[in-house]
Amino acid sequence: MFYKDGLYYSTYPKEEAYLYKDGVINRVEELKDTRAMLIALDENKNIYYSNSSGLFKYNKSNKEILSLSDVVVNGMNSDANGKLYFTSPNGIFRINDKLNTIDRLVTLENVYAAAIEKDGNILCGTDEGIDPKANELLILQ
Repeated sequence: MFYKDGLYYSTYPKEEAYLYKDGVINRVEELKDTRAMLIALDENKNIYYSNSSGLFKYNKSNKEILSLSDVVVNGMNSDANGKLYFTSPNGIFRINDKLNTIDRLVTLENVYAAAIEKDGNILCGTDEGIDPKANELLILQ
């Protein structure tokens, strides 16, 4: 799920993208002919989505779909400035929306989710989980 002017989400196993806004649920029109497991939007409302084939960008201005990577995406999130990040089985990446590339921030195995604090620290969840008894987190700066 991703929130930007409404809640974007997908269904499983059909991988259909939906938008919940103002009490109404509609298919995401731009993605009606493709599968989308995870969805995120940048500041220009371009749609980034992933499926079993990789990570893609739907460019809102020219209505073209661009393949950014064939990497498996486990999670997507944004920071306080609207920059998009995603996690994978082998690290954490940031999407460079100007160059249409991805930048690996860290190599780390089995990263399932990440949250970015307003100061830029990245909190991540791995297959080791977050152990509340240990009272510690791996924080990437």
